[in-house]
Amino acid sequence: MANRVPLVVANQKMREIANGDTLDLTGNPLIVGGDLTPSSDSAYDLGSSSKKWKDLHLSGSTIHLGNILLQDNGGTLVTRDSATGPITSLDLGANTTDNLTEGSTNLYFTNARADTRADARIAAALATDVIVGGDLTVNGTTTTINSTTLTVDDKNIVLSSGGNTAAANGAGITIDGANATMLYNSSSHRFDFNKGITTTDSSVFGGNGTSSGVKLDDGVISIRTGTGSVAYIDLYCEVSNAHKVRVQSPAHGQYSGNVTVKLPAEDGTVATVGVDSADVLLVINAAGTTVKTIRGAGNSAL
Repeated sequence: MANRVPLVVANQKMREIANGDTLDLTGNPLIVGGDLTPSSDSAYDLGSSSKKWKDLHLSGSTIHLGNILLQDNGGTLVTRDSATGPITSLDLGANTTDNLTEGSTNLYFTNARADTRADARIAAALATDVIVGGDLTVNGTTTTINSTTLTVDDKNIVLSSGGNTAAANGAGITIDGANATMLYNSSSHRFDFNKGITTTDSSVFGGNGTSSGVKLDDGVISIRTGTGSVAYIDLYCEVSNAHKVRVQSPAHGQYSGNVTVKLPAEDGTVATVGVDSADVLLVINAAGTTVKTIRGAGNSAL
């Protein structure tokens, strides 16, 4: 007890305690009748990270937090940088003002307002180039692409995915501005074109004697090969395509004009082979003269 000041308690009041000793008031309240001031400035803590005080009850209107003043301004928590500094409202009350403008201190917002704000920001972001590094799935009824050029690396485009033949009826391609369609017909299992078809290495046949390809237009089929060879059509038999019939154009030097071959306007079979070798097919000119006789080869299959 050397060099110690004794603790004096009179009428349940503590008057003195020795320097360096710890006052343990476990289970007993501490009532202070004056200011509670530390012996050194900014040297001691009130509680710790593991020993926290529960509730802090204050009757004053200001908390001094470093160089910031937290104040009660008529029920609104505000901050100042000095006793006479400008007020910055934290506005943490039951505010119902829908305000999300830039720089606003309002923390209240509605879902509709937030959605509108988010939509505007997303739209602004999508106004620039967007690169998606992974798969993109769009779940919706209508997908509209406003683009002048559409490039697809995949060599196959799947339409009517997951459906069946009936569901695929009408699937295809529609060119809106030209009212042109290529649509699948589930009844005939074919594609229906409402416009003519041209396959050629030039834009059209007209005026270009060297153009080649196939052109289907208004019931007319035109076949051109360009230069160096004549055009022909091969019709194969029903067994492994073992045989064929070729309808071929004569060479250029054999023409003395354009030739038209018309089929008979009555029932029957026109063939270059018959049941007997005596069967013949006569080619007669406009004057009624026979200019060509085609004899049958005795093919009994006809």
